[in-house]
Amino acid sequence: MMHLRDTKPVERPEVENCSVTLVIDVSGSMRNITPSGKSCIEEVNDGINHMIAELSMDDKLGRTVELSIITFCDKGLHELYQGFSAVGKVSPIDLATGTTTYAIDALEMALENIRTRVKKYTGGYWKPWIVFVTDGLLMDDPLELAKIGEIIRKREQDGKLRVLCFGVPGFEPTQLKLLSDRVFQIVDYNFAEFFSWIGKSQAVVSATPTSLKGPVKLPPTNSFTQISI
Repeated sequence: MMHLRDTKPVERPEVENCSVTLVIDVSGSMRNITPSGKSCIEEVNDGINHMIAELSMDDKLGRTVELSIITFCDKGLHELYQGFSAVGKVSPIDLATGTTTYAIDALEMALENIRTRVKKYTGGYWKPWIVFVTDGLLMDDPLELAKIGEIIRKREQDGKLRVLCFGVPGFEPTQLKLLSDRVFQIVDYNFAEFFSWIGKSQAVVSATPTSLKGPVKLPPTNSFTQISI
């Protein structure tokens, strides 16, 4: 069973908001068929919509957990599919696919959107999450990937961000290691449990008081395994 820990940022008067930005690969390979008979992108859509529905069932979580979705594929065609919104107000999603796999612009957008969003929070908040998901070989310049990885690590060290990178079979772990030290492989295309874990983790963080000293223990899961390189 996988256990992850999330540390809290500088304390605020009270915890009001948790936010998660999904940065999702929608390149052509996401049309590949999984063992379930559905394509990867269909599994992703189903998983995210189930997560939204689960969180929205709780009135508090529906108001305090915010979701943003950014997609990436062909160079210059990254898209803010869903801007930050309380998850209870997010409509069901239906991501479509492109062709190639360029991620840097999408990551830069995610970082800037988070920087802008947290300035609007009037109460406390837990550090925003970026959940990066890809199934293939990124076509970005490795030097540029390393450069944005440095920015990500600096913001994490400053307690402003948490980034988790997840690969679907076929991805290149060494590329994701340029972005984050936390690289995982989704097991058997288990997007349903994976996105459910993301939602449950936000619920745990949201319910944790700021008086807690030390890391938050997140829910266990068998939907992914950590990659060691």
